[in-house]
Amino acid sequence: MADHAMRDRLRSRNMQNTKQAISTLFTAPLIFAVGIALGLALYGPKLIRTVGGEMTDLDQMRAFCVAMAAALTVIVASQLGLPISSTHIAIGGIFGVRFLRGLNQRLNKSCWSNLKSELTP
Repeated sequence: MADHAMRDRLRSRNMQNTKQAISTLFTAPLIFAVGIALGLALYGPKLIRTVGGEMTDLDQMRAFCVAMAAALTVIVASQLGLPISSTHIAIGGIFGVRFLRGLNQRLNKSCWSNLKSELTP
């Protein structure tokens, strides 16, 4: 008799845990979705302006380089089993394009100034 009572008690506890797990399973994504939507509504336009125009001007070749670098990084990281964010990788690619663009401009200025000083008497 005690054995049956113990089993009934365990079953009722498991059912309660299962109900809690199911309710959590449905409420957690709902809360996250509301948070993402709210964040996008509040900060989305500013973020899009900043990434799309203020960080660096993306022409077709630069945008292709960002997309290709992001795709290759996602493929390699997926093969290695690393958890990554493709959005962060794309933003990193834009920062990389901006860095190389600024480096190229500085090198061109220094090369031209060195060449100019060599050619002028």
